[in-house]
Amino acid sequence: MIYFLRTGIRWPLLGVVLLAAAMAGPAAAQSSAADLAAGTRVRVVESGSDRVVGTVSGVRGDTLLVFAGGREHMLAISSIRSLQVSRGPSPRLTSALEGGLVGLLAGGAAGAAVAVLGDAVGGDGECDSGGDLLCFSTGEWALVGVVVGAPVGAASGAVARFLSPRERWRRVEPAANAPRLSVQSGSGGLRIGFSVPTS
Repeated sequence: MIYFLRTGIRWPLLGVVLLAAAMAGPAAAQSSAADLAAGTRVRVVESGSDRVVGTVSGVRGDTLLVFAGGREHMLAISSIRSLQVSRGPSPRLTSALEGGLVGLLAGGAAGAAVAVLGDAVGGDGECDSGGDLLCFSTGEWALVGVVVGAPVGAASGAVARFLSPRERWRRVEPAANAPRLSVQSGSGGLRIGFSVPTS
């Protein structure tokens, strides 16, 4: 159902506009499956099915057509549990920083584990009386592993994410079940439209 209000009095309507916008909320700015244009990249999870990642071919009635894996999938909008629209890849610099941080942590942990395991398997637990340059305790071996593994992991993660940035996604409601607000300004004043779904 759609309600319209047209008036030449502008300031008193400011409160009405703000109230309607608050009622509509963030969901009013979101589109639904029926609003998706052909060519839009989406990630869809349908009840009882695996995730489908592909490109929208179109919308036919209450069915969303998605081309993925070399074929067209016909997904009933009413059975979609999750619908996300691609926002494109993250900026390369941001992706590199994220990858570097993850690689730093993973590389440090892996390096420590390998160093400690190697000492446990290959060492006899004793040092030569004459002195041994590689005679470390378990904790010291772990520290050596972190010092070696962390920068290697950070560099590898940064390069990998820079070359292949992470794709960003925005959640979309499958069905158009959110109120919508529209405001138009003309010579006669403001024309406010507020639609509320009835089913």
